[in-house]
Amino acid sequence: MKTCTFITNITCEYCVQEVSQLLKNTHWIKEFNFDISNGKNYLKVTFHEAYSAQDVVNLVQKAGYTIKERNSLLRFFGF
Repeated sequence: MKTCTFITNITCEYCVQEVSQLLKNTHWIKEFNFDISNGKNYLKVTFHEAYSAQDVVNLVQKAGYTIKERNSLLRFFGF
């Protein structure tokens, strides 16, 4: 299993519920957790190793949300 953290534009409980339903119905996703407190807008996902963080991004984008892997942003800014 792999675990990645993403930054999203998911900011309300309705959006969390909508995306949660999508993630629950995706067989290769083991577990996930949202943190929308204090403007963080994080989504942590554990998924099967045969898939990648980009697969998670594609899935959430199809639902109409913006999502980017958190680690890739940190590397972009030199952290």
